[in-house]
Amino acid sequence: NKINKISFPILIIHGKVDKIVPYSMGKKMYELARQPKFFYSQEYGDHMVEYDKELLLALKKFINSLN
Repeated sequence: NKINKISFPILIIHGKVDKIVPYSMGKKMYELARQPKFFYSQEYGDHMVEYDKELLLALKKFINSLN
């Protein structure tokens, strides 16, 4: 109930096979967040997503958006 009050860029990263926080909760957080917002999901990622090329690209895209 507080995420829609955040007024700065936000990046939500979520693994689709997370056994701690349901993936649907990550998607809901993204839906409720204000712009600018970014979402990165990993098909095989658990609660601690694994480092891969796509994650690095998502992080770079988010960081570049801050300029």
